[in-house]
Amino acid sequence: GESPTKALRPSMILHSPNGNFAIRSGPWKYIEGKPSPTAKRISRKDELVPQLYDLEDDPGEQTNLLGERLEVAKLLANLLEKQRNSGRSR
Repeated sequence: GESPTKALRPSMILHSPNGNFAIRSGPWKYIEGKPSPTAKRISRKDELVPQLYDLEDDPGEQTNLLGERLEVAKLLANLLEKQRNSGRSR
């Protein structure tokens, strides 16, 4: 019944209904910005660009920090690709 004091996983992969993948690690959320080729829903235009948010300071995802924190985005993009290549996500 106790709340955990730290995250249960170092990262978590998410995706939108159209297959646009994202990864969250700590306060950071990186959105890949690529629709799935098999998606049945049409992507919103604003989803189709890479994005990076600091959810601790910006939980509403209003300020894309990709240009300012490119090293964080690259790290998360590589982690997402590694997880995908290991068969843990499609």
